[in-house]
Amino acid sequence: MKNVLISIVLLLALAGCDNKPANTAPHQISWEDLIPEGYSAEELVEKYLLDTYAVDDPRRDVLIEALEREWALAPVNEDLDGKTVTLTGYIVPLEMDSIKVSEFLLVPFLGACVHVPPPPPNQLVYVKMAEAIEMPNGYEAFSVTGLLEAETVTSDLAEAGYRLAGVSVEEVDLEVLFKTDEDVLEFE
Repeated sequence: MKNVLISIVLLLALAGCDNKPANTAPHQISWEDLIPEGYSAEELVEKYLLDTYAVDDPRRDVLIEALEREWALAPVNEDLDGKTVTLTGYIVPLEMDSIKVSEFLLVPFLGACVHVPPPPPNQLVYVKMAEAIEMPNGYEAFSVTGLLEAETVTSDLAEAGYRLAGVSVEEVDLEVLFKTDEDVLEFE
């Protein structure tokens, strides 16, 4: 009887556990992390042996077209599906009023989807914020945090390979974002 009671108490205690880690801090990811192995620009250039052809060789042009098609159709990184992440990029508003935006594309570079053809879907993230944010002026970079899903979302501007349920947005200082070790000078 004693063993039965202990078993019941243990089962009740375990029933309250959801097996999720207590610390669910977001993973800071980069745009390169969104690209699955084998599909980075460097890997595709190597795959198509572009460096073996002269710049004016017509065969190189054919290979570049094939590389661009493969890049545009590159899959998403399924390993990121269901992860809470923070990703830094630029906001291209989709759903907004005069001062607030609730849905937007997060893009890797300024002007993506607006002045040039869009990047491939695995380099675009559709974001739906839990609460609308103030409309950015378009020249600031932002870190957006939320739950990332490897799910295609089509808008009037582009097809995004990811959906992010945004919970927070923070403006990023571009000088800090692009600072490299070469920028740091030591004087004696």
